[in-house]
Amino acid sequence: MGKPAEEIIKMYFNSAEHNLVVSHSERIMNVRIFSITGQHLVNQNYNEHEIRLDASQLKQGIYIVSVRDLQNKVFSKKLVKF
Repeated sequence: MGKPAEEIIKMYFNSAEHNLVVSHSERIMNVRIFSITGQHLVNQNYNEHEIRLDASQLKQGIYIVSVRDLQNKVFSKKLVKF
């Protein structure tokens, strides 16, 4: 049995730096952000274990963040930006 997703991937908005931080034990290949209503807002490609995406253009609210790793596994999480 593998580790729970919370142990291998971390996602959170850093309000002080106005960015979204994502870290993963595997390489992060793609990050997508959707509004709570399903509007596609961000689609960025990467090849890193940790990314800091500028989220200053996103208003306060609830977002769905979807991360695809090198193994093509997709992790999605609902996050609140304050």
